[in-house]
Order: sequence, then C-alpha cells, then structure tokens
Amino acid sequence: LVLAAITTVVHLTVRGGNRVGALVSNGELTYRIPALSGTAHARYLMKRIAATPRAPEATRTGLATLLESLRRPQLRRGLVAVVSDFLESGVVAGEPSWERPLRALSDRHQLLGIEVLDPRELELPAAGLVTFADPETGRQLEVQTSDAGLRRQYAAAAQAQRTAIATSLRHAGAAHLQLRTDRDWLTDVVRFVVARRRFVLGAVGTAVR
Repeated sequence: LVLAAITTVVHLTVRGGNRVGALVSNGELTYRIPALSGTAHARYLMKRIAATPRAPEATRTGLATLLESLRRPQLRRGLVAVVSDFLESGVVAGEPSWERPLRALSDRHQLLGIEVLDPRELELPAAGLVTFADPETGRQLEVQTSDAGLRRQYAAAAQAQRTAIATSLRHAGAAHLQLRTDRDWLTDVVRFVVARRRFVLGAVGTAVR
C-alpha cells in the first residue's frame, strides 16, 4: 500500500516535466533520491523504493528527524508528500514531534500527508492471551484480549489516536489522504484528486517512512 501511495504521487507529478525525488527510511536505512524529471527517473525511483528491505523488528526512525532532513538542502517550491502511519511516541509541547517540522515545510511548499492504515490496528480480536511487541523498543506485553471492556478501551484509544493525527496534519497545513488496506486505494485516490485538484501540481520531494 505504501508503494501504491508513492506511485500515485509520482504519476500525478511527473507529467509536464515536473521533477520528483524522495527521502526514504525503513528505520535502519535512510537514503535520498534526487529530484529529477522524466519517466525513466520516475520508474527508477519507484523501483528503488520497492527494493528497500524491511528493517529488523524494533527498528524505527523518528518521522520528525526525517522531516528535518527533508528541509536541508532547501528544496524548490512545490508539493511535499509524506507517506507514513504517523504513529510517533514523541510529544513536544503537547503535539506529535513531527507536527512542528512538517508545519515548517508549509512555509515554502504544499503539503500532503498520506496516512497508511491497517484496520487491524484499530481493534483487538477476541483471541485470548496475545503477546504484543512494541515496534520501537521490542518490549513485549501479554494481553488478555477476551476482556470485552479492554477491547472497547483499545478501540476508543486507537480512534482517538487517528483523530489526533488528522488534527495535527490539519494544524501543520497538510492535506490528508488516508489509504486503508481493507479498501480500494485507487477509489480513495480518485476521490481525493477530484476534491483537491491543486495537488496535481509538481512535487519537489516525497518523504517515506
């Protein structure tokens, strides 16, 4: 689904000679693809990102750090699309640590936040005793998922988290496109483009985490 989101951005921006580049991180490996024009470069960019290996468990690069890197060197004015789940444990002044550097990018660029969501993260299954692992620290926790009250609390907290992400993206000045693994992502993209035609303009970079 992440690759589908990137393909969408590239397709919308590479036409008309617009340049597209990327800053990519899997938590262990971070690399930059310079912004260039042309379909050959676009194909190379997508192939390079598709070949990026999965990082080991408990490996994660902070999105805030990635966004700060995207600001240097200074990019030409254009569209910056950020593809991420936006799940960040760090909080600065009551807001996600990525909100401030993202908002700083809005001084020069149009912003598009593409939230990649697996709906299985929104609810706990009634599956008895389940062991969960923190993706950042690797710490494990056993949870009794047969507890209906616990499942309700989890669902409410997960929904509140998604609402907070949407609010932070709005405060940062970013348009918000949510792509879910249980929905037709192409239909969601078409609806978004029809509603926000200005984001069909050229892109200067794509941050992927």
